Amino acid sequence: MPKSDRPYKISDEQLDGLVKSVNNRCGLSQRKLGRRFWVHNSTISRTLRKRTSVVIRKRRKAPKMNSKDQENRARKNCGKMYRNLLSGCNVILDDEKYSKLSGNNVGGNVFLFD
Repeated sequence: MPKSDRPYKISDEQLDGLVKSVNNRCGLSQRKLGRRFWVHNSTISRTLRKRTSVVIRKRRKAPKMNSKDQENRARKNCGKMYRNLLSGCNVILDDEKYSKLSGNNVGGNVFLFD
């Protein structure tokens, strides 16, 4: 019995080529791909969304920062992470110094607290 659906604009062979050309690549536009496969760019978008597991993401610019901005951002984010991870927990800090003992006259203890 023949299929009653409308045929795809992009065949399975073309789809394999499309996925290979798109996978793990950045800087490719759907318009260029549409011209390459002789279809509209919305067809490329729809095909990638519905027939493949390729995720389409828009490229974003990273903010320009100097070293002072980076330091402030790191301090702020570390504080947030610290508060989220350790909410409801008590942290015990140890400021003791450990020195390794060596020699024939040392018994069972290997570490010494100063």
